[in-house]
Amino acid sequence: MKSFACLAWFESGEFDIAPNGLGDVFALANGDSIYVASAFLSDPAVYRSKAPISRVFGNVGRPELTLMIPPSHPRLAEPDLRSWKLINHCPFDGTFQNGFASTSLHLTFTDFEMPLDVGARGLRDRQVVLLESLVSIDDRGRKVGDLDILSMFDSERLTIEICPHMNEHEAQEGSPVDGLVSLDCWDEFLDPPRSAGVFRATGNWQARLSAAAAGIQAAWKRVLVLPESPCVRCLQNYKNMDESLLLVA
Repeated sequence: MKSFACLAWFESGEFDIAPNGLGDVFALANGDSIYVASAFLSDPAVYRSKAPISRVFGNVGRPELTLMIPPSHPRLAEPDLRSWKLINHCPFDGTFQNGFASTSLHLTFTDFEMPLDVGARGLRDRQVVLLESLVSIDDRGRKVGDLDILSMFDSERLTIEICPHMNEHEAQEGSPVDGLVSLDCWDEFLDPPRSAGVFRATGNWQARLSAAAAGIQAAWKRVLVLPESPCVRCLQNYKNMDESLLLVA
């Protein structure tokens, strides 16, 4: 993001970094501030309405100005054949709930780092460094996978749904939707059904963000993010679909 090149200049007062080399950067850490792409800190259905970068207090324990980048090929966990008892793929009953209260996002670092040339010579210390960073899904202490969140929003397979049913009573009307399957745990997500699946994490922005990004990286052909207050009536458009469609509720 070009914004991080501007931030590097303002934070340091001297580092004029070419923006074309920072396309994958999602965060900048310097001193007691971490500037993060807002997509990492909000629900995927609403992040575009916010400023592109948010500041949080903290540090990553490094003296350099640190630019964080995702891995080239983030990995998701493979389906665990031993967890077959957890995979029910029950028909969607028309209710929305949060089955992923134990899901959270964690930041760690790999061993890859690369100093950037900022024009200074003769110094032993590095002043600016690219640091490969993993944003990982954790569920009850189990690592589900690593995410590349920014690239998700550039994918043609992602759709952000806008609900036209503004009246709350009208939006809640409805009955079970034929042909949709409920996904209430990560094992059901990693071993997807043959029909459209509803990832039920209502009110849990971290789980919804994780599901949307992981769905793009996985084998789902389309990923549709429902509004923060999902609507049963909107789902009628997707009933009895044969394609691999992930509905993030």
